Amino acid sequence: MRRRTSGGRDFQDELLQQLCEARQVTTVYLRNRMSVRGRILKLGPYCLLMDALDDNPPTLIYKSAIVSISGPRRGRRRPGRAGPRRPAPPREERRPPPTPAERPPVSE
Repeated sequence: MRRRTSGGRDFQDELLQQLCEARQVTTVYLRNRMSVRGRILKLGPYCLLMDALDDNPPTLIYKSAIVSISGPRRGRRRPGRAGPRRPAPPREERRPPPTPAERPPVSE
């Protein structure tokens, strides 16, 4: 029989388990307004171990501190566009603002 943390946590536990097994990049938003982006390494009844994408050591997160979970980002493409994106055209060089001698006279 599976251990439950609380009555309303089954959905959260199932989602975290799927993300852990798939080793997908996930963003976990916490109560203290921080977010941790990375892969879930291990999952327990009360906490999870998450490997952040930067070079920091793994982070232990209590499930009670989780506010929201965002799964992997999907590539958003505009409808009707296929193939790789074309590079943007080169920008025009910015001209410095005109000096007082170059400015037209102001008429009142």
